[in-house]
Amino acid sequence: MNRSKAAILLAILILGTASLVPAQVTGDDLRKALRTTAQFTDAEIESLDHGEIVVKVLKSKEKRQIGVFGIVRLQQVPGLSVVRFREALAQRSNKSVVTGGRFSSPPVIDDLRALKLDKSDLDDLKSCEPGNCKLKLPAEMITKLREVAAADAVGVQSDATRLFSQFLVGYVADYTARGNAALAVYDNETPPVRIADEQHHLLEESPLIDSLAPEFVKYLEAFPAAAPAGIESTVDWTKLTFGLKPFMTVTHSISYDQADRGSLRYLIATRQIYATRYVDSSLALSMFVRVAAETGLSEDYLIFTDVSRSDALGGALSGIKRSVVGAEASSRVNELLQRAKTKLEASPHEDRQPEPDPPGFIESTIATLGGPIMITVLAVFVLATLYIAVRKYRT
Repeated sequence: MNRSKAAILLAILILGTASLVPAQVTGDDLRKALRTTAQFTDAEIESLDHGEIVVKVLKSKEKRQIGVFGIVRLQQVPGLSVVRFREALAQRSNKSVVTGGRFSSPPVIDDLRALKLDKSDLDDLKSCEPGNCKLKLPAEMITKLREVAAADAVGVQSDATRLFSQFLVGYVADYTARGNAALAVYDNETPPVRIADEQHHLLEESPLIDSLAPEFVKYLEAFPAAAPAGIESTVDWTKLTFGLKPFMTVTHSISYDQADRGSLRYLIATRQIYATRYVDSSLALSMFVRVAAETGLSEDYLIFTDVSRSDALGGALSGIKRSVVGAEASSRVNELLQRAKTKLEASPHEDRQPEPDPPGFIESTIATLGGPIMITVLAVFVLATLYIAVRKYRT
């Protein structure tokens, strides 16, 4: 990852010895990092200083990738804790969530008692083969699940669900023990998609995280080794109804509590480590940063980044699809930051552990590409084509 002088300076200031005081990290340092790592313009910096929410789609040469970055300056936040920070960001009323749960440590099959493969999953599995399957699976599971689904015997849905659940339990257990080396390979398409590689690239292209918390980046790359103090993590699964067909995801959420450091900061990373459809991989980062102001007081900032990769964004109309997804995701990030800002600036209440969150804004938007958003994309494409044709005719 390219590090600017400003980013390096900010990292040194924040990660210095315990004797460092908050005054040594300034708002100017953060603004310099925003300019160099998130390509902020002077106008966007000015909007941020005036208390406005600034959200922008991140540039990427990878057609399968889309990323959104958002930041807002907060009024002084009273009584903040990592639990309250998480609760302010939680989404509690998502009607697309069918069911879900949290994996035990170690995971057990009963963690997935509410999971059931749908008829659409079974129909797709019947024609699956490595390199050509609508469900994202390793080659071995493609073969095993196809055999069960193709048998079309009594209880086929239960048999396929049981086999799939066993796969997930083993997968999560392996991941929590060996980390990124155990992340799955999707053999449903050619070339295969390696989640470990995807996560590495997403982390590289997430602004500010490397300069604000390089030790956290190191932990994400080396998980479960090299854990700094203040780390807590959970693994959750969620079944949703975005798009034309239901799908399920497995996410690893990691909170990083640095309240005892020179600069008060909380970080929450949510990594998608598996999905049956739509999204190859995603990484969402939520950060609370407190830096020193010229007045001698402090400035509080809420930062949110969501970067995802999906084969649905490639191919024909890639640019239009990425534009539509980026615009929709930006709108949702703006709403999230406004809602979280209101909660964080309010008087603190009793902390409560939020329910597992569904996938991020980009993932849910990508999942709808087969439905209404794709219709919008096609409509835009048709209108653009007609416009070009009319222009050529008139000239």
